[in-house]
Amino acid sequence: MDLNISKAKLTKKGCLEVVYADKEGNDIVFKGINPVHPDLKDSLNKLIPYIVDITEQKEAGYINWERPESCLEDEFFKKFNVTGVSIGGDSSFEVCVLTGKRTLMTSKVLNLCSPGIGFDPDNESYVHCEEFRDAVYNFLYEAELYVTENKCSEIQKEFEFKDGEDPFEKTDEAAEAMNEGEDNEVFSTVEHQELVLEPAS
Repeated sequence: MDLNISKAKLTKKGCLEVVYADKEGNDIVFKGINPVHPDLKDSLNKLIPYIVDITEQKEAGYINWERPESCLEDEFFKKFNVTGVSIGGDSSFEVCVLTGKRTLMTSKVLNLCSPGIGFDPDNESYVHCEEFRDAVYNFLYEAELYVTENKCSEIQKEFEFKDGEDPFEKTDEAAEAMNEGEDNEVFSTVEHQELVLEPAS
């Protein structure tokens, strides 16, 4: 990965906020305005078994660690969500914190925050730390693509027309021109989605 991401979280609108360091070491806050790609959502879901296990939820005993993502098919685990990842420590010993939610039987939401878990099995007591590391890196990879490649869900574009302009009139004219064998091209103004970069506070 090219970006040194320290934090990435899903917003209420389904977009992604990412904090990463530039080449000079300055923290950059990237606030996306496009909904995240299904691949990124899938990578977050694959972190659910780990937040359940690390925060010692009662459902942790039902996780099949030979295939941890299989628990996502169980109704018991659909009440959990992972919403963010934070990376601390240094390059020699990275520590990861997960944030997420559990929907209670009352429909109220319990916020979850895991303790920091290291990725190095020689210095971390968490037995699944290597699998946890791979799942976190998969999410960070998708987060990087969201920032650098604008990999996101397709969104419906809005077309702009001048006051009093009939958009269907031009469409009819274009259709007639095509029928007459003329080489005409039809252009429309599309509202472009812009990505916002802000310095970290």
